Amino acid sequence: LVAWLLNSKLRGMSFFRALFYIPVVASIVGIALVWFWIYKQQSGVLNIVISEVVQALNWLLSPLGVAVQDPNIGWLVDSKWALPALFVMTAWATIGYDMVIFLAALQGISREIFEAALVDGSSRWHTLRTIVVPLLSPTIFFVLVTNTISVLQIFSEPYIMTQGGPANSTMTIVLYLYRMGFQRFQMGY
Repeated sequence: LVAWLLNSKLRGMSFFRALFYIPVVASIVGIALVWFWIYKQQSGVLNIVISEVVQALNWLLSPLGVAVQDPNIGWLVDSKWALPALFVMTAWATIGYDMVIFLAALQGISREIFEAALVDGSSRWHTLRTIVVPLLSPTIFFVLVTNTISVLQIFSEPYIMTQGGPANSTMTIVLYLYRMGFQRFQMGY
């Protein structure tokens, strides 16, 4: 969908394309440290924003006698939230790469197909669903396979942010192999 939105010929679109691609060329260690700062429980940006929203809601709802409790989520210390937090960080860091692949595939679709759909009265949503997605199915398959491979190789993100915890909720295959081989010295295992 990001590539579909960034495929238009509007002025300044190259800026937004570059903005989405910047996390791809950034160091994963730097990205993990920035997201670690965002996810901190007491002083993290995300919890501060959530607290401000809760305070605004409480101010608006105070005449009704309703109060919303500030959740103060432990993004990286709660086993319920640690893995989704890593998912969000990894998705943010890799969306630019997938966007470039989909953008190239979208620009490979002939303009005549879109013009024919427009003449036939097809809406933008209908064109996306019935024309673009089937034509992009090889690209979708490629991105799905490459992302599956890279997900199975994830090591840096959970190692830097949670060391596989809390309660092994962010333990990946590669992190487990590292732990068994280089921390417990069970190379044969």
